[in-house]
Amino acid sequence: MTTVAKTSLAAILLAAAGVTGYWHYSPYITLNAMRAAAEAKDFQAFNERVDYPKVRESVKSQLATKLAGQMKSDADEGQSSKSFKALGAAFAMALANPLVDAVVRPEFVMATLTKGEIEVVPGEVKEAVGVAGPNTAKPKPKWAFDRQGPNKLLVYAKDPENPKDMKAGLLFERSGFADWKLTGLSLPENL
Repeated sequence: MTTVAKTSLAAILLAAAGVTGYWHYSPYITLNAMRAAAEAKDFQAFNERVDYPKVRESVKSQLATKLAGQMKSDADEGQSSKSFKALGAAFAMALANPLVDAVVRPEFVMATLTKGEIEVVPGEVKEAVGVAGPNTAKPKPKWAFDRQGPNKLLVYAKDPENPKDMKAGLLFERSGFADWKLTGLSLPENL
């Protein structure tokens, strides 16, 4: 094999390794870019990486599942309390869809990514976006990664002070060769 052929082969192998590495690490690159956009309050750059209709659908389906589970566990109680709880759960399910549509907005998703928590506190969502202020000494969350095949990545926020306490979950799905989009939020068990 000539020197030119060896050099060409080495260049091709190096390029293939680079492309493969970029393909593998692309969801982590996307997450870092989204965190930087959230901290800079760059809504356009952030929104390019979020599929809001899919995020809303994931939250709606989780709420419906939680409410259905609550109704099933309440069915084991007495008849009088069962009917009132069923009525309350049906009312909650009717309100869930418009509430999710109103709440799952860029500010909410940015705050979830920045703080690692899912919080719905009226009037405080915009203040939660970005770097914590001087009065709040809460450390930034650490992130745990759960790769679910080549096209999905589930990212969980962990409290740096209590690493076993998993908080918000973010679901990323591949969109193209190395592009990723946020397509779902994993609600905490105690929500």
